[in-house]
Order: sequence, then C-alpha cells, then structure tokens
Amino acid sequence: MRQVFDATHALSTAAIDVTLTAGQVKTGLIIGSKVVTPPPGTNTASLAGSAFNDNNNNAKYDGGDGVGKGLTIFLDLNNDNVLDAGEKSVISDANGKFSFTALAAGTYHVRRVFAAGQTYSTPPIDVTLVAGQAKTGLLLGTKKI
Repeated sequence: MRQVFDATHALSTAAIDVTLTAGQVKTGLIIGSKVVTPPPGTNTASLAGSAFNDNNNNAKYDGGDGVGKGLTIFLDLNNDNVLDAGEKSVISDANGKFSFTALAAGTYHVRRVFAAGQTYSTPPIDVTLVAGQAKTGLLLGTKKI
C-alpha cells in the first residue's frame, strides 16, 4: 500500500541504522510521520472555474454549449492526466462550476476525468498560485473525439 503525505506532515530527521549479517532478519523497526500545522497564510490560495460541453468545438463557452455538470475535476499533482490516489478532486455542480480552496502556493494542473470518446476542447489548465491568490474564471471545455 502506498502512503501519500501532503505539506501537513513533517518528515523525521532521525535515522535508523541497522547492521545485518548474512541471513539475519531484523523486525520491529518503526518509521513514522507526524501531522504539523502549516504556518499561517500557507494554504490560502484557491482556484475556480466552469466545465462545459463544447458542442461547436470552438474552444469557447458560447450560445450552443451545455454546462458540464457532474464531472470529476482534479488537481493532477504529477501531470499524468490520471486521477491518482491522494490527488484532490471535486464534482462540478449543476451549473458546471468547480472550485478548490485551501491550496498552498504552487503550480496546479487542473484536469478532468473523461468518458470514452471525449477529450479537451480547451487547453488543459496549468496555473501557478501565490499565497492568498484566488484565481477564478477558469474554463475547461470538452468535445467529442
């Protein structure tokens, strides 16, 4: 099982040194982490936008387009276009709106989970946030392949 930690976990600087001879087995070693409180103002950025179905494939939200309600939108930490364990995700609301709050400063790759036969009509969203920044108006369009 892969354990995923975020910025609220501190790594121990203590080391465990073990010397083994051939065939020897050592058990009972414990390595852990602890939850720490981030400094004030650390997780104060946010981003928000709308997902839409780009019915005319022009990469713009306009008259003939439908809202993308009920879509899984996620922050792709490793930029592999796959929603992995530990990556934040939300479901777009009835108006296609999505938002992520309490983010640390950094670069985020906003992606979505597609049904078969769909892809982006707009460029995938890559945004860099500073502490306290609220980035809004992001558009994530979907078209049929």
